[in-house]
Amino acid sequence: MKNPQVPQLSLIIACYCTIVSANAQDETKQDSPKQSTADSPFTRADKNGDGRLGAEEVKGETLFKRMDTDFDGFVTQEEAMAHAKRRRTRANATIAAAKEVSNKPVFPADADGETAKRKLLSTIADVTTGDKRPPNLVLLFSDDLGHRDISLYGSKTIPLPNIDALGKQGVRFCNAYVTAASCSPSRAGLMSGRYQQRFGFEFNTSGGAITHRTHRTHRLHRGLDPSVVTMTDVLKQAGYVTGMFGKWHLGTQPQFHPQARGFDEFYGFLAGAHSFFPAKAPQPFHSTIMRDKSPLTEREYLTDAIARETVRFIGANHGKPFFAYVPFNAVHTPIEATKKYQDRFPDEADHTKRDYYAMTSALDDAVGSIVAAIDKNGLSENTLVIFVNDNGGPIYTGVQSNGPLKLGKLFLFEGGIRVPMVFKLPGKFKPGTVYDQPTSSLDLFPAICAVAGIKVPSDINLDGVDLTPFCKRTVHRSAT
Repeated sequence: MKNPQVPQLSLIIACYCTIVSANAQDETKQDSPKQSTADSPFTRADKNGDGRLGAEEVKGETLFKRMDTDFDGFVTQEEAMAHAKRRRTRANATIAAAKEVSNKPVFPADADGETAKRKLLSTIADVTTGDKRPPNLVLLFSDDLGHRDISLYGSKTIPLPNIDALGKQGVRFCNAYVTAASCSPSRAGLMSGRYQQRFGFEFNTSGGAITHRTHRTHRLHRGLDPSVVTMTDVLKQAGYVTGMFGKWHLGTQPQFHPQARGFDEFYGFLAGAHSFFPAKAPQPFHSTIMRDKSPLTEREYLTDAIARETVRFIGANHGKPFFAYVPFNAVHTPIEATKKYQDRFPDEADHTKRDYYAMTSALDDAVGSIVAAIDKNGLSENTLVIFVNDNGGPIYTGVQSNGPLKLGKLFLFEGGIRVPMVFKLPGKFKPGTVYDQPTSSLDLFPAICAVAGIKVPSDINLDGVDLTPFCKRTVHRSAT
């Protein structure tokens, strides 16, 4: 949770606008401190009434350094006004750039690619029309979770009974890896079942994902090549109802939107990060929470809201085979939690650690509510539930733990690409199974399709393998 002592920048900027007006009325007093109105945020921050703010009055080290342009240890009203003007200029530039972004695709699939994709998908049979209903599929995808922050993998700090239960009721993979050490390319590998380097998606969309534009104002055009077949394309063609709830991060333009990549329903946001609390101001289209393609204002803590929407989807579609992809933004920054979850860790004096533990506990609650919805609708015996993380926990936050693994997110050492992964499907996988051999997130596409009874066309050229036969042959031992 944000430090309550930090002044709201919006309030200070509002005060600066008042100061600008006062200055316009009297330009002859440039050398004297300019007092703001009798009761304003600036005046309230100016505890000693000297017309300037010291570091202890600003209460935000980064903000103070940005405003104190002459490095004299104080922020004058002129410096504050200049900072506010710079912020307004940047905000206006962002708005102008967003307006330049049209709905016309700047990176469309080529005609041959589109034709090949449609031809491949047309060969996939509908598996939902037979007498036996294929399993439902729920893919829970956490964000930036530390490998050692789950008790299944050795954590003694954060109780996670719901995630623990998945592992104890199914298969826990001890050496699971993702294809990248950051959010966006890892998701590209997951959804395509192919190494993302095959189609130029080696970096986060905000930094270097594939595009025909190079200017920084056009970074929003980057995304997963539309000619790439996704896991959801295949499942939808095979007759599954498909829904996604959470963080996309595979492109923000219309041709990259989840509903252009095989999802019937979408709730969440398109960019790489989002506050867990309700937005206090209008957001750019790529950052706003939306349902399908319509922006909305979410009032609930976002982890809870993602779980709520997934539960709704399960309830609405319990009568037919469904695929629910749930890419939580927990526990990605910002490190924010509500009092409900903070109160579970009263003995943690470090507020950042407390909030991280609280966020992780909220994630576990969300997993529990989704599994409970599966049980409530009588689907537990015929639903594959997978839990996996997108990359290792970052070391720059100072709160995630990857245990003995070297480094973390952004690094291609063990700490950056080794992740927790669990499969649960009663009757298919024995409870308490532990699989020690190396596995990859690339294996999820073929494994999910195999469980669903879908024959994947060989021309899709998946890089992973179906894990289910290996899990069946593994020696059963306790998950503890």
